[in-house]
Amino acid sequence: MNNWGLKHFRNLSEGSNISDNTGQTPLSAKYERTFINYETGELRVITDLKSKMYKRDKNLNLFLKVYRKHYMQRKISILSAVVNQDEYASISKFVNTFTRKLKRKGIDRLGYVWVRDVGDEIFHKHYHIIIATTNISGNKFNDLFCNKKHNDYEVQFVRTLKGISDYLKEKDLFGAIKQRTYGKSRRFPVSKKDKKNRIATKTKHNIIKQNCRNK
Repeated sequence: MNNWGLKHFRNLSEGSNISDNTGQTPLSAKYERTFINYETGELRVITDLKSKMYKRDKNLNLFLKVYRKHYMQRKISILSAVVNQDEYASISKFVNTFTRKLKRKGIDRLGYVWVRDVGDEIFHKHYHIIIATTNISGNKFNDLFCNKKHNDYEVQFVRTLKGISDYLKEKDLFGAIKQRTYGKSRRFPVSKKDKKNRIATKTKHNIIKQNCRNK
């Protein structure tokens, strides 16, 4: 956007990115910015809400870009979960619990994306999370999730990646004060080997840094 510049900024007095402190009301726009293309004179109006939704959609698109090929080739599995926010105050708490559960069956959790939501079905305030894993057989899935002794979350295999992505892109944004409305894993590894190489590289770099400090 080298040819674009900010032309106008306007507060939207009725809007707020913290609609209420319960997180049950969709976020609305707080301000808008008008940009002008200096070469063509074209104007573009972007609200802070549109910017947030663009970044959420960008996360989903990146997840699809990284994992679609491996998913279509059946090299990985992809799960979709609806998580009760009352039981998991933060998405990281669920991810850690879920990752440990997978590891007990010899399954590695790869990358994930999530969004916060409010609805009338299953859980009122909840997260939607899409998780890539190493391959999970139907029997292992049943052992892991069909006989669980709680209803803190519901899990299923993703049937169509585009379908679940489009569904989440249609969602409003929700979140109380200081709550993230969406997010993703720091990296999107595509295999167990990929994760091991990353950890080994990180360890090697840490050793080099430590040796440099000791000199």
